[in-house]
Amino acid sequence: MAAYAGALITGIVVALRRRRWVIAGGQGSVPLLLIAVALWPSPRLSASDYQHLVGQPIQSAERELGVRSRSSTSGFVRDDRGQFEFVSYRGLTVYFGADGIVDRIESEE
Repeated sequence: MAAYAGALITGIVVALRRRRWVIAGGQGSVPLLLIAVALWPSPRLSASDYQHLVGQPIQSAERELGVRSRSSTSGFVRDDRGQFEFVSYRGLTVYFGADGIVDRIESEE
């Protein structure tokens, strides 16, 4: 990765110094496009659309919601009912019991 970044920066600098705008634009557009895709917000999910996953195994939930993406947060929480693993997506939070079964799905609103 470092070699690619070094070659890319060198290529852009050489193209700019020689005033080869098309070459510089072509080399610079790929990283800019990747940055834009990485920063693009993920769609907001509605908890009511996924209530059918309650009681299903964790694999079913991850298959339907997508494996934990860059926009999700996960961790553990303990309440009076026990300890749960949670995965917070944009718009909803899914709680898994110790047995790997979806316990509840709550809206983040």
